[in-house]
Amino acid sequence: MGWIKRAWRGEEKLWVVFWIYGTLLEIPVVFIEASAEAPAKPWEFIGLSSFLLIAGIWWVVSLWRCAFNLEWPQFWGYIARVVVIFKSLALIGVLISLVGMTWLLVSGKAGEGTLKIGMECAQAGRQYEANGGTNVEDYKKNCARINMLKKMSETDPSVATCLKTMTDYAQKNDTDPQKYIVNNLVYLNQCVEYYNAKNIATTKKP
Repeated sequence: MGWIKRAWRGEEKLWVVFWIYGTLLEIPVVFIEASAEAPAKPWEFIGLSSFLLIAGIWWVVSLWRCAFNLEWPQFWGYIARVVVIFKSLALIGVLISLVGMTWLLVSGKAGEGTLKIGMECAQAGRQYEANGGTNVEDYKKNCARINMLKKMSETDPSVATCLKTMTDYAQKNDTDPQKYIVNNLVYLNQCVEYYNAKNIATTKKP
């Protein structure tokens, strides 16, 4: 593993650290995004996020130290260090997500509920496929999103109101409510923000 030490000590060429190691570092990001959308796998999300955090710290430190190991104009070294700053901010976001998910699992506020949703959507996906449905993975992801929204609606009246409004609209127009809601999440967010603001304004009235 001499290449790890060489980059960490600032002895590697800039293009190697930036293009080769940086590209390889993007691979776990794809799996992290997939595990974040699969409620049944919160520990997988934590494991991948931890790996990305450790590897990311190694990469930004290596990139900073190797920034001027190049034959081109030194200008590119400064560009590399600007990239380090932005990547460091992204790693802070990973750390926050990691701490948040870990706290939810340890405190018992995630786990059984998300596992139950994952199992229910996996079963629904098998039934959907047996009935001739296509894009089963997308169906299961959408199922998980809808069920998580329903779980949120138990404690957030604004989410409950917006989900009911969108469901009623979809049914009146002979559209699958689940697909309609998933395809219009931007509108759902706007709806929730509207009702939250309306509730705040109402509570402030004398």
